[in-house]
Amino acid sequence: MSSSTLHDHPLALPSTPRATQRRSPWIIMLREIGLWVALSRERHALAELNDHLLADIGITPDAAAREAAKPFWQR
Repeated sequence: MSSSTLHDHPLALPSTPRATQRRSPWIIMLREIGLWVALSRERHALAELNDHLLADIGITPDAAAREAAKPFWQR
């Protein structure tokens, strides 16, 4: 999973400081937790894919294993 995919995630926060200033800290925290849950689920699902399915999506088994081994908070 590339870093651009993670930044395009629907739960990812906007990157501009002005956009985050208008948001409640609670909303920011809840969205971050939601992103962590989504990352954890995606990485778990990636770890379950066999080599044939990984080849279909253009990811090597080594790259999939590295991504799946990342902690949930790491983007």
